[in-house]
Amino acid sequence: LFSPDGTLAVSGGGDERIKLWDVRTKKELRTLSGHQGPVYGKRFSPDGARLYSTSFDRTVRIWNVANGTLERTLGPFQAYFGTNALAVAKDGTIAAATAVAGGKLRESLVRLWSADGATKVGELTVPELGNIVLADDHRWLLASRIENRKVSFTAWDVASKRPLFELRLEGDHQGNAPDLQRLPNGTYLATGLRSLYVIDPVAGTARVLERSTEVVDDQLGYAAVVHGDRFLLTLGKRSRWWDAHKLVPLDTAVPATTDRLHDVSKNGKLGITTRGPTLVLVDMVTGTDVATLAPLVELPHPVANLMRLAAIATN
Repeated sequence: LFSPDGTLAVSGGGDERIKLWDVRTKKELRTLSGHQGPVYGKRFSPDGARLYSTSFDRTVRIWNVANGTLERTLGPFQAYFGTNALAVAKDGTIAAATAVAGGKLRESLVRLWSADGATKVGELTVPELGNIVLADDHRWLLASRIENRKVSFTAWDVASKRPLFELRLEGDHQGNAPDLQRLPNGTYLATGLRSLYVIDPVAGTARVLERSTEVVDDQLGYAAVVHGDRFLLTLGKRSRWWDAHKLVPLDTAVPATTDRLHDVSKNGKLGITTRGPTLVLVDMVTGTDVATLAPLVELPHPVANLMRLAAIATN
């Protein structure tokens, strides 16, 4: 994950720590410690001043990027499987996190706060969801979910706590619930599936932009990184730039890489990939490695997570 200005890269996972890296010097700046479980979600505020993180320890933590201090801890929430999704509104005023509520495996609790976490501005309980995005004015949220290999998208009104619409995709789908990426025209890319969908929250529609049957190792489906007027679309180890308005491929060359790209800097010059157990920066022009930043720590097995959560709950 790159910061909005592309000067920092962030890593974190099974070792409960988050690391910030200086992209220019390729050196570690600092380690953010405090979570008592695997770190699942990381999001920068739009101005890059704050980093939000979610963890299996059932908390959301707000970090000051400039000095690495912990500004606020939200929670722990009475959830069975911890905080499992995170979104930040475009204007930066609202952050949201979700957690399975009360040990019920078919429900998620969604809470919304001001950007500094000082004020809770909304809360609703919805059917268990996978990923979320917030509207620019944070009046509604769009959630994806997968159940029995069936994918659906639901828009929820935060004030009334009622669904605005629900879209159900036909056919069976493998993998996790789709990720959601906002496009400049207010529609959303739904990625993570073997078909690439565009969700229109105003019209309440979903259409297929592209289909593929390609499978690479255990990676299924598309991934996208949106930057301004274009987005990088990755399927397996193949990437292409697309026009984010016209939704057509661009002629901009993307070098072949032996590894799946996870993020691209704002200027499009650097990419982040994982190669085995390491996090690697790659040059997006030449396709060569720029730096190896850090070894990654795999997320623990779910049973180990449950034992850890029980230990936390007794403290």
